[in-house]
Amino acid sequence: MPSIRGLLRNGEYEPGEPIVEHSVGHAHVLSRSEPSSALQALALPLAADPDNDIVLLDLQDELPVVAWESVASAVPRSRRRGIRLLAHGGQRGASIMIGQWLAQRLNRTVLAPNGDLVRGPGGVLFVYSKPDSGWMRLRPGRVPVWDSKRYPTPRWDSAASEYWTSSSTTGIEPMPSGVWIHDVRAPEVIAAHRGLLSANVPCQPEVLTVLLGCPGTAPVSLDDAARFWHGLDESVRARVRFVRYGDVRVPGGEAFGQALADFLGTGIVCYTGMPIGRPAVFEIRTIASNARPGWRPFVLELGYQPRNGSPAAGLGPALLSHRIPLPRAEEVSPRIYWYAPDAVIEIVQSGLWVRPPAEPTNAAQVRSVPLDPDVAALIFDDAVPARAQRMRVLAEDLAGQLDRSVGAASVLCAASALATRRELPPSVAAALATLAPAPAVARLEAADQAPATLGPRAPAAPADGTLSPRGADDAPAGRDTPAGPAQVAPAAPEQPHPAVLSDAALGWAPPEWLPAGQPDGSAPEDDNREPGDAGHAGGAAAAPAAGGPGAPDPAVTEPTGSRDDPPPDAGRPAEADAAGSTTAHPAREQNPMPSLGRPPSPSLPPDAPFPPPAGDGAPDTGAAPPGDGAHLRAGTEPTAPGAASTEDGTAPTPPGAQQIRPDDPPAVLGDVAAGGPAATVPTGTVARPQPVPAAKASALIPRRGLDNERSWLRRSLSRDFDTLASSVARIMSEHPGMTGGAGTNNDDVLVDSVAVRLYLSSRGIGIDAGLRSGRGGPHVPFARCTAAGLSRLPSFRGTAVLRADLTDSEWAFYRDRRLVTDWSFVNMLSAPCANQRGDTDVLVWSMTARRTALLEPDGDEHVDDRVVFLPGTNFKVLAVEAGTPERRGAVLLREIGSSEIDEEGNVDRNRLSLDELAIKSLRRSVERWTDGERRQRTGTATAARFGVLPGLAGPVREMEVALP
Repeated sequence: MPSIRGLLRNGEYEPGEPIVEHSVGHAHVLSRSEPSSALQALALPLAADPDNDIVLLDLQDELPVVAWESVASAVPRSRRRGIRLLAHGGQRGASIMIGQWLAQRLNRTVLAPNGDLVRGPGGVLFVYSKPDSGWMRLRPGRVPVWDSKRYPTPRWDSAASEYWTSSSTTGIEPMPSGVWIHDVRAPEVIAAHRGLLSANVPCQPEVLTVLLGCPGTAPVSLDDAARFWHGLDESVRARVRFVRYGDVRVPGGEAFGQALADFLGTGIVCYTGMPIGRPAVFEIRTIASNARPGWRPFVLELGYQPRNGSPAAGLGPALLSHRIPLPRAEEVSPRIYWYAPDAVIEIVQSGLWVRPPAEPTNAAQVRSVPLDPDVAALIFDDAVPARAQRMRVLAEDLAGQLDRSVGAASVLCAASALATRRELPPSVAAALATLAPAPAVARLEAADQAPATLGPRAPAAPADGTLSPRGADDAPAGRDTPAGPAQVAPAAPEQPHPAVLSDAALGWAPPEWLPAGQPDGSAPEDDNREPGDAGHAGGAAAAPAAGGPGAPDPAVTEPTGSRDDPPPDAGRPAEADAAGSTTAHPAREQNPMPSLGRPPSPSLPPDAPFPPPAGDGAPDTGAAPPGDGAHLRAGTEPTAPGAASTEDGTAPTPPGAQQIRPDDPPAVLGDVAAGGPAATVPTGTVARPQPVPAAKASALIPRRGLDNERSWLRRSLSRDFDTLASSVARIMSEHPGMTGGAGTNNDDVLVDSVAVRLYLSSRGIGIDAGLRSGRGGPHVPFARCTAAGLSRLPSFRGTAVLRADLTDSEWAFYRDRRLVTDWSFVNMLSAPCANQRGDTDVLVWSMTARRTALLEPDGDEHVDDRVVFLPGTNFKVLAVEAGTPERRGAVLLREIGSSEIDEEGNVDRNRLSLDELAIKSLRRSVERWTDGERRQRTGTATAARFGVLPGLAGPVREMEVALP
């Protein structure tokens, strides 16, 4: 490669080797010989320049100054046109130097790149590498001036020309297609995604694409998007299209687009996926849970308006643009196409709806179901039973005609299943598990769906019980928010560099699209992702979804949130996709699009006025019902699941659900006989379920807020609070997303975060013990503040594990019941710890547990990969497997939400498909851990907390319940 010095030195010039001009596409290639294949590959895609001759100069060989006259002679003559100069080879800056000489020599304006050239789709040339980089306008006898960042130059080019930091952890980076707002603390992950985005996302002349988030990194805040939006002119704002590429913190469980519109206070437009292709010809692909291109949605753009209490607040987004469902389809009215004499196809957010020409009464509910980035919903109308079968047959026929990107990820479902509860049916998860590259449709009957049966057991863990610490790989890839690193990047990080233009073509190839920083393979693959995020755009199995306290319905369609809207991840609300798996889309999103799920934090009905503090100085509050578990009226106390009953003493069975009583045993795998497991620890201790707490002893968050609890906590901790507050405030300043966005009181967030920091230390053991006892006391207001603080941390989707030695009665406790509710916090790990003791693995498929890395204490109390379930979480017992001398015992649980529990506490048996997926995912995690390296994750001061079994009451000592 010649140096600049080599370009300027006087060397011998061979007259017999003149610079020759070759026409390649729209470019004039100047070289001493025939253009190489690399030069041709570079020149052919270049777009025509109406005002300038594109000149591509080959500098691969030495080109002394005396040869420049030959270059000037070879340049096409045209005094009315300028020259757009590209130098292939040579060092950075060669184009500017030669361009200035040519401008003076030929008396023509020359445009030359000052920086590295990045080629985008369709021949777009983007100049990037340093501040003020771009295309420079060089004129005879004048100082060079900045002209543009991109060629061809879009109308919004100057609005997205410089890199700048919007917070201590977030950067706003120009891209060929627009800008990318992302966390800056994972440079290797960012660099990999940068290359893919630069090569695949088109630069549209009239549309500024704003990408938010990056899979595999911490979520970005709506504040970051607002700072970018604030600097745009009104004319540019109208051209903005937002794309949720990674995780974005969205408060309150809202859809990403709606939350952003409310936050900005103005109308916005969001793509339903990622534009991929050339500027003139591109397609929208959903961003699947594993960060690969998903299916092609039929709705392309959604418009959101800020609600601000307006009457149209509940109408949902406007469907601004769409694509036709079938070639030559006839549109009879907006988004409605003729399909048969008695049927039409309507384009809805979630997919296609086959219905009669007359609009059914449940149309609004069907239209409100949000898009799922992993699954296209093919909905058939069943409002009139006599026509339901006809609509179903037409929908199946339609599925066979759809293009490959949709047919391979489509699920057939009845409209009644959507309209009744605004969610996709539970069989969607089973459909995801069977997706294949060839078009396939999962068929769902409107009722009487045969329950799935448990398949053969996966290989058991080896006799030594070793599990590898693959915490990041146990859950399916999705859109939920991964916890950010504890270290914070500098406020002004080193400016990133995109992939520099190379000789190789940068065409889009779906198999090369980067997975979300996780290993390739069948789902579930990533605990930072939502269970439905497994294989998309081609199809791997999806993982199960479940709700928890404040978690959304497991069968709710939701794109990304998510990996989400964080949280529950880092503030993004938990979202569930049509498959019964959560996504932000975002998780997820935690999805990147609208969510029908409820917020992850426990939501409670209005409470009575806060009573005066009890004698011990702690607030004595009314009971807060379990967020998503059971709905209680104001003034009532939490009741145990299954408390309601009929006259004969049995709980009534809701329509469509099969009753499962607590004495209905779960699937028992292995050699567990009715008398108990084969290998147990003999003991006389009787396992007792946790009592349902009374109002004053419940840690659930009341809707009236936590003002009294926070004031009490400040007074009680006194100097300890001030000491902890300083370090926690520093963490909050480094992670602006912890504040939860507009409308959140930072002082309240600080108090809650201090409570979390204290709880995570060894002093939190007393809080857990008090909650498990079901008794009131000072631990209750402390726990409520802790729950509020945890709800702002990133959520965890995947396998959580703890190890313990179970007694006979503890084995019987799990074997003899289906539903377990824990009214305290449950501490677990996302991967096994080397110093954990116990012959049994308790494995939980988590949906809403919180990652605590941001607020973990230092020293011996620090825990790596800790996840915490909030009070009131419900777990379904999936399998109980006794240990043998050759393998470890196992108790398999799945976190579930209110959608799987009726008002009488019965578990819906129609969710067995989710159970199967959860069991497979849990076993897959164990298999991965077995082959991996084990490491220590807990200190000696906190190790005991990771052996407490969910749902069981433990001994309570007065010293344990006393606050620090």
